[in-house]
Amino acid sequence: MIPALLLLPFLQEKFPAEDHAWLRFKTGTRIRSLITIKDGERIDQGIQTLTLKEREGDKYVVEEESTLSLGPKSINRTAAGTKTGTGSVTIDGKPMTCAIWTATGERDGSPTETRYWIPEGQKNPVRVTFRQNGVEGEMTAVSLKETQKVGDRDYSCVKLVGKVTTPRGKGPLTVWTSNEIPGAQVRMDLALDTPTGKVDFRVEAFEVHEER
Repeated sequence: MIPALLLLPFLQEKFPAEDHAWLRFKTGTRIRSLITIKDGERIDQGIQTLTLKEREGDKYVVEEESTLSLGPKSINRTAAGTKTGTGSVTIDGKPMTCAIWTATGERDGSPTETRYWIPEGQKNPVRVTFRQNGVEGEMTAVSLKETQKVGDRDYSCVKLVGKVTTPRGKGPLTVWTSNEIPGAQVRMDLALDTPTGKVDFRVEAFEVHEER
């Protein structure tokens, strides 16, 4: 008889591809965002492009390119999350029962792990924790009905607030997410306290190309 513990990896529930922020799109789909970095009196801007390069089963590859980076493009290899538990997240005084989904992968060869708390019947997470490339963070929703514009279209978003720790420093993090766009991140605001002072980052999506 096969021990029950050996069957667990096969029995774990996978996050549905049709609801996934990357897997539900065809390869070639991309999203472009404006990056603004304010370091003291200096302000730099550039374009970040995320492109779905591969998808097979529950695995996918996203290529990240930035005009602010002189290095090679970053490659993110990830699998859809598996259901690893349930938990409760309280928003505006109201507890919400959530499924907890854990997604693992690698970014440029370094391991990544992201956990999402998603209420039943919804697609956007209300809590997120992540670890990748020396970066760790957590966020919890403070609003479920935010609106952000990408191009000429308004998107309904969840606003999450939390904190992040990086090799360079740590500070508050705010992210607006919408499952309707590739990758789900509509906007990110980050303020890092570094040894040389405060550095502000903003990433705002402005263009979505969905491959047909």
